[in-house]
Amino acid sequence: MEFLSEITMLPVHIGAVLATLAVVLYADHLGFQYFRGRRQTLDGRLMFRLHRTVWAGLIVIMATGFIMFWPARETYLSYAPFLTKMGFVAIIVVNAFFIGKLLPLASGRPFAALTEGEKRKLLVSGAFSSIGWVGALSVALWYLGYEWTDILFG
Repeated sequence: MEFLSEITMLPVHIGAVLATLAVVLYADHLGFQYFRGRRQTLDGRLMFRLHRTVWAGLIVIMATGFIMFWPARETYLSYAPFLTKMGFVAIIVVNAFFIGKLLPLASGRPFAALTEGEKRKLLVSGAFSSIGWVGALSVALWYLGYEWTDILFG
């Protein structure tokens, strides 16, 4: 079981987070262009592939996270920052299900042609995605002893 140690899993976990976040940022960029009217619709096949890629990344993130969590579960379950981070991860995962259901809206009609309810669903889903990712990353960086200002400004 030594090959599944935190030393082995942490780089895989961080790599999966960074790779998945890159895909999320690209998809969000396309979504923002759609929202702003710079794209009439989104390519449904591309968005579906991006969504599946994010799901694959989330599965790797959760699997490696679980492997690191399990040996020290009692400690983690009594640590508020860990529980907070898991709350943000739950937001990301639940929202990913909703995003999958909302993809056809953006590939079928321009944002301006959507009903107010459809627009609201897309915007709320985007907001939850942002809150989840920024929250989880912020807590993880704080846990590791970093702050955003340290990363951005040295």
